[in-house]
Amino acid sequence: MKWIIYISFFVSFQLCAQSVIKPFVKIGGAYNRYIVYGPSMLQLNLAGGIHFNQHMSIQIGAERVKGTSVNWDLLILSISPHYRVFDSKHIFSPLIGIDLGTELITNATDRYIRDNYSFINYGAVNDGSFEDKRRYKRGLFFGKIKCLADFNIKDFNISVGPTFNVMYIQLERVKNYYENSIYVDQNYGVGAELSFMYTFPMKKRTAKKALD
Repeated sequence: MKWIIYISFFVSFQLCAQSVIKPFVKIGGAYNRYIVYGPSMLQLNLAGGIHFNQHMSIQIGAERVKGTSVNWDLLILSISPHYRVFDSKHIFSPLIGIDLGTELITNATDRYIRDNYSFINYGAVNDGSFEDKRRYKRGLFFGKIKCLADFNIKDFNISVGPTFNVMYIQLERVKNYYENSIYVDQNYGVGAELSFMYTFPMKKRTAKKALD
């Protein structure tokens, strides 16, 4: 997954060299529901980034994600390119975005978990009722594809809409009579996102006339 982040940075540097950039800050929230025995998660994120033009932007953010029915809590670092279909002259425009994230901190490291990512206490793991026990190691990748409705009013933008989510988690399979093994568990889901963005206005520079 690292090569995707490297490519995003490379593209952003190329765009910076050709564009007048505008910085912005963004705050938002989301609800994510993972389908295959996965948890429901609430997400709060704070990000900063730049507009390369009236269509393309990229941001780096920190996301606090917490389970609604499980005790899973984590902090994610993400990079997110976005494309606004119409320019700022249009109040409304579709907005397409991608989130590429990885785990920074979590309360789940080395905890035993069930299929729905809820924690199992130590006694339950060793009572002989779980033949295939799973232990959480780390979150490798958290991604989203977003199709949002974006509303632009002067320097403010409000975006809302559905998301398609994917996550890859590294787990350890713990067995009573065999060696433990590490594997990657993947899960998919859907969600909804709402965010508020403020773009800092840039003062227009007037060209100086050359003196004869």
